[in-house]
Amino acid sequence: MSVLASMSDGEGAGHPGPAPQRGRPPTSVIESVRTTRRPPAGPERLHPLVVAGVIGLVGAGVVVIDVLLGESTATIAVTATAVVIAAWCALALLRARRTIAAREADVRRVLGEASAGCLWTWGPGDRAWFADCWAHTFGIEPGAAPDLGRWFDRVHSADIGPLVHGFEQLRAGAQRRLRRTYRISHRGDYRYFELHAVAVDSRRGVVLAGTTEDVTVRYQAQERLSHSAFHDALTTLPNRALFLDRLSHCHARARRNPRYHFAVVFLDIDDFKVLNDSLGHHAGDELLALVARRLHASVRPGDTVARIGGDEFTVLLEPLTDQADAEAVTGRIRAALHGPTEVAGHIVQLSTSVGIAMSSPTYVDPLDLLRDADTAMYHAKRDGPGLWRRFDQGMHESAMRRLRVESELRRGLVDDGLMVYFQPIVSLVTGNIEGFEALARLRGADGKLISPVEFIPLSENLGLVDDVLDRVLAKTGQALAAWSERHPNVYVSVNVSGRSLRPGLVERINATLKRWQVPARRVKVELTESVLVTTSPQATQQLMDLRDLGIGLYIDDFGTGYSSLSYLHQFPVDHIKLDRTFVAALDGQRMPDIVETIVTLSRRLGAAVIAEGIETKAQLTSLRALNCTLGQGWLFAPAVPVTEATALLDADAAWDVSIDRAFSLPLPGI
Repeated sequence: MSVLASMSDGEGAGHPGPAPQRGRPPTSVIESVRTTRRPPAGPERLHPLVVAGVIGLVGAGVVVIDVLLGESTATIAVTATAVVIAAWCALALLRARRTIAAREADVRRVLGEASAGCLWTWGPGDRAWFADCWAHTFGIEPGAAPDLGRWFDRVHSADIGPLVHGFEQLRAGAQRRLRRTYRISHRGDYRYFELHAVAVDSRRGVVLAGTTEDVTVRYQAQERLSHSAFHDALTTLPNRALFLDRLSHCHARARRNPRYHFAVVFLDIDDFKVLNDSLGHHAGDELLALVARRLHASVRPGDTVARIGGDEFTVLLEPLTDQADAEAVTGRIRAALHGPTEVAGHIVQLSTSVGIAMSSPTYVDPLDLLRDADTAMYHAKRDGPGLWRRFDQGMHESAMRRLRVESELRRGLVDDGLMVYFQPIVSLVTGNIEGFEALARLRGADGKLISPVEFIPLSENLGLVDDVLDRVLAKTGQALAAWSERHPNVYVSVNVSGRSLRPGLVERINATLKRWQVPARRVKVELTESVLVTTSPQATQQLMDLRDLGIGLYIDDFGTGYSSLSYLHQFPVDHIKLDRTFVAALDGQRMPDIVETIVTLSRRLGAAVIAEGIETKAQLTSLRALNCTLGQGWLFAPAVPVTEATALLDADAAWDVSIDRAFSLPLPGI
């Protein structure tokens, strides 16, 4: 060990000598010891001297110090006075070191309390110091001492390599600061920590110092935020942003490798809006979550299932060998999403319309694949529920046509492009007009009429069907008000989409009646048979409220859907409209018997039958013979503007419906 001693004569030396000097001994003293290996004989021996060795007592008041000089040891006798001085100096040095250590501890404590993380230092020889808070970080008992071994043993295996590499770079001077996020095992679980470190040069070598902060809560919040940015909250599936990102990667890979193939599948739940509006949004959410689970279970590992909005889902199938692979997966998807399904305590008929677009070198923009899959899905939905279609170029032309129709529809809702025509409903007994069916018509910018087959389904998909209905109701109320004085018993039936059959419909119709002061009995509501299949208790209540208001209910296109006469018991039905396909086939062998059965049963259940699409005298004759009392069709008149419908009424138009006589009634303006 090292000792600071002051060399001087003792009391027996005869004089006290000069006071000891502070600081480094004169060079002559040091040189004397080095060369003679003994203390100087002159006055210089009174100066302080730093010696190193082992102190031991030899007799009273004499200290022998073994001084290391080169390769040998010299023994220097020191008086008792020097021993006291040396002891005092050693005590002072010890106190100074303790004071410094205490100050360092205070500084570390203050820094530790001021910093967000736990302080640590790592010096040469793997000597490390850790603040008290590291006991909690390591998940050890408060009394246990942390060390480097405990630290690195607890770091996650995937994080230890980058962490150690960062320390090596820092110690070697390759970087000035180090920041890493890593995981530490903490009582059986992993927590996230953020490390900040710097390298400090000292007399003993490079010392690493820094803080480690527990950022688990912040990291988990960031993970949740990141997840929510790329996943759907309801279904937990990837959202549109993540789907498009993966689609872009697949597209880029396909451009690099022509043998790599993939496909985009686009799905839409049939009549979802009807269910959502009738059973409530909670039922709609339940169905969406169910569809998501079934979709995910139907695809292959590695395929991406996403919900991109509303009731629309997409699937990225990759990689594929050929088109048959895509169709096989699509078949499983359709099977999983078809059939009676329980939702919110109700059984609904679940089906989806599906479109497929295969990857091709002709695609420059990956978004075009999604667009074409959507186009194929639209064609499937147009052809009927539960169908699928594969995209072809003809569909693109159809999609362009759809865009033009959409533009015309939106324009027509603003100006008079969306019109209402009226087709007479004629008594097959008297030939007189009993009422009209109000039919929406859309005139394009070129003056040509656009078929309802095009714009009505489009209005449903675009969420514009209620706007169309409001226009039809307004024009119907206006027409009935104009006819009230001369034709108070004429009624008008209005087609109502299943997507409009939700709370508020009764109020909207009633507001029209009040505005135009029209009795409720003069307005009828037509609903297709397929809509009634998915009708919820809330929608059924809407129909009952309409009936209580005095508004009649017609079942349109009867025979094309489920053809269940039980609906006549479940709903307040006044009339059944026999679909035109039955009328067109009346010359068949069995069709007359089927039509007669429908007419007979309907009449016994209190509902009259209106035959649609009567175009020939032969059909009229057959229907009269089968006791069908009402009909409409081109044989009588097409749908006409309100002015021509008014002319028919004012002329007391009546058609000769006798079996053997021809029609002779001219239609004004037709």
